[in-house]
Amino acid sequence: MHKLIGTNEIDMENYAFLYDRVQCNLNYKQLYGTQVNWTHNGKASSFRGILNETKVDERRASFGLLPLKIYALNYGFQYSLPKAEEALNKDKKDTEKTLNLIKEAKKHYITKEYQKVYDDYNNASMILGGMSSAQNYEASILFAKIYNQIKEEQYRSISLDFLSLNHLRGDLNKKELLANKDFQSFYSEERWQNIIQSIK
Repeated sequence: MHKLIGTNEIDMENYAFLYDRVQCNLNYKQLYGTQVNWTHNGKASSFRGILNETKVDERRASFGLLPLKIYALNYGFQYSLPKAEEALNKDKKDTEKTLNLIKEAKKHYITKEYQKVYDDYNNASMILGGMSSAQNYEASILFAKIYNQIKEEQYRSISLDFLSLNHLRGDLNKKELLANKDFQSFYSEERWQNIIQSIK
């Protein structure tokens, strides 16, 4: 679809929505502000994380889309474009929160509080744009180690979740994966096989 931008063959609102949806699914921040957070009552409450948020209306305008302040009203909530300092502080807090959760997870690993390791990394992984691919890979190895020690399936599953995310991002090295002995207990798993077979 990206190749068709500027032609009459695609609807730019649909493109922006799809682009943002894919970015969020890959745990990146969105660009156009089409994705929202939902409450337990099924109501939209705010926008999911937006990359370089102060410029979002400029990006939307280039596609002929309404400013985010007006778009938010369609979902029933108020929004105002943050100032540069506010946006910077917001991004900084996301980064700090992610790093703190990872730091706590590693402490809990040392003390063998594995459920807390799981919870900390799970929370870190929900911060859009928070964990890098390198941090995802590090988490996958840590959970593989836990699984190899106590053989509880949830730890192998979350290890594969982090690997799958990196796979979708195109950030896995087949040789490196196969050289890591921590993953040997995964070899019979269908998800592992699918990842390995699809990496060139």
